[in-house]
Amino acid sequence: MDLKHRLISAFLLAALVASAFGRAELGADTEASVLWSPAFRAAFLPALALGWLAAPWFGRAGAMGWAVAGALVLGITLGTGGVLALLPGMGLLPDLPRQPLSLAALAFAAGAVQVLGLRRQSRK
Repeated sequence: MDLKHRLISAFLLAALVASAFGRAELGADTEASVLWSPAFRAAFLPALALGWLAAPWFGRAGAMGWAVAGALVLGITLGTGGVLALLPGMGLLPDLPRQPLSLAALAFAAGAVQVLGLRRQSRK
């Protein structure tokens, strides 16, 4: 995987995982922007670092590839949640399943980066 594709995947993963934590912090307030929430800002860098490590593993073909993509996003989410738990007032990991928009962001993260990886593999 070249640097450009790895950066795109890592930033996409970081933005979507951090937005899931931001949405968990905001709760049912769908009018507020997640980009300005403290949880988004706190979660972005750990999610970017974990996304950088996980990015080359996306793009495997078949059902196993989709399972790997889901497991990778789950790992990035748990790792980012663990880092956020060390910060005061940012233990948001238990709130993620209660917010449908957070779950949608995580599902979109897995799907979008997997599709980008599959597209990259088909062009080789």
